[in-house]
Amino acid sequence: MIAQEWHSWTTITNADAYETLLRENILPRLEATGILGYRGVQVWRHIVSNAVETRDFASLRFNIIFFFDTFSQAQKVEPLFPNMIQANGAFSTQLEPQATYYEVAVRVDQPQGRMSHLYCDDELRHYITANLRDFAFQSAALEEGKRAAAVAVTIVHVAHRPEVYGIPFEPSWEDDAAILLTRRSAKLKKHAGQWALPGGRIDQGERPEETALRELEEEVGLKLGMERIIGRLDDYTTRSGFTIKPVVIWGGRVTGLVANPGEVQAIHRIPIAEFMREDAPILQNIPESENPVLLMPVGDSWIAAPTAAILYQFREVCILGKPTRVAHFEQPYFAWK
Repeated sequence: MIAQEWHSWTTITNADAYETLLRENILPRLEATGILGYRGVQVWRHIVSNAVETRDFASLRFNIIFFFDTFSQAQKVEPLFPNMIQANGAFSTQLEPQATYYEVAVRVDQPQGRMSHLYCDDELRHYITANLRDFAFQSAALEEGKRAAAVAVTIVHVAHRPEVYGIPFEPSWEDDAAILLTRRSAKLKKHAGQWALPGGRIDQGERPEETALRELEEEVGLKLGMERIIGRLDDYTTRSGFTIKPVVIWGGRVTGLVANPGEVQAIHRIPIAEFMREDAPILQNIPESENPVLLMPVGDSWIAAPTAAILYQFREVCILGKPTRVAHFEQPYFAWK
């Protein structure tokens, strides 16, 4: 179960007072009810620089994430949290100055094992957009000898059974959200057959967002406008000579994708739920580097960095609302050339 609140407090003092109430009153009362399958809670607080002073909508936000043994147990307690918040509704009227905005929204997912039923809908789009709005992505200086590239992290609907062995699927999951990934063509001179996000070099005069949209159309036949851009993730500099700039794009319900045979061997829609597995990420130490290699399990296999690092940060930032950094994670030695 993931419960998220959006606040816009007029002072830091008010926000601090609310967090005290949350931790000392609301959450202990909820835990004291003895909920079946309850495994614990995490609270994440986000502050955007200077936003409180300017009374911005995104000034401060809490993510409250409850963990349960099973999805069905999480579903049963969905109404409890907002009801408990409402029971303390008088709290907001006691603060001076009062909060300018207050709302509670609840999502029920499956944090243990694979999370499920992250639907490809407007709610998820707004949720990811809000998380990216709060995230200050880091843009790396282009090192000598490196080339700038952009990739499209595109959210679409699953549409059909994933063509990757080991990913669970039922017909009712067709509307779940997924990320567009490709297998690079075996004809390519570099990184042939590897997992990738649609993307390529940034042409002179292009912005990363323009490159990502152009490459998305060239590689998989999906043409989208700039209004579909919803944010950026951190730059990732590879061992093979590129600084990759990930652009998060809302594709929505799309059909008719066509692989460019010169670049793409296959197009895959990997459910976002697959990236939420409790065994992700996989970190492996190698003798060639002091930093661990990052892998993301997918089905019965795995995806390696740099693609895996971008997917892991997408999970952490866009879905869990955590400011996790990934630029330090290593790539497998075979990808260094």
